[in-house]
Amino acid sequence: MSSFKGLYEKFNRELEPKTKEQQLKLKQGFKLAAAYGAEHWFTYESSSKKQVEKEVHGCLVILEDLLEYYGLDVGFYVVMIICVERYVQKTGKLENGLIFDILLTAAISTIKMWKDVTLRNRSVAKMFGVDAKLLCSNEIDFLQEIGFDLVVEQSQIDEFTARVLTEPIPQVN
Repeated sequence: MSSFKGLYEKFNRELEPKTKEQQLKLKQGFKLAAAYGAEHWFTYESSSKKQVEKEVHGCLVILEDLLEYYGLDVGFYVVMIICVERYVQKTGKLENGLIFDILLTAAISTIKMWKDVTLRNRSVAKMFGVDAKLLCSNEIDFLQEIGFDLVVEQSQIDEFTARVLTEPIPQVN
């Protein structure tokens, strides 16, 4: 477990925004993640791709509070997004009505693994106004689909980041 903690701390130090310029880049990172997620994870027959991008972006911003509460910063998003990517590779693209569900579930699962904390799903459910039983069920399904594999190596982070950076930067408002 300590090796994961060391890796996490290393890329958090490297990615943590320290200046206003870096904070703006983090916001761009949310936009990049939103565009990538909209393109690769969700179907959007009933709404536009732009709308799905806005929803993914909004969910990432909302989840920022949860992540900050547990002392996780920008590097954690990469880990969480890689885990969502694994899930979608197993299940196929998801209906866009599941955007918040999958991102919240991925956040909870990866917080528990990377921070080794007691995170009560009941408390998170109350915080976000969702059903606690559904949240637990979603977490079990998510973990089973990805084979309980929440480990992310530095090479995976580098590869994923390079792939996402080739995506065009969206104009999400």
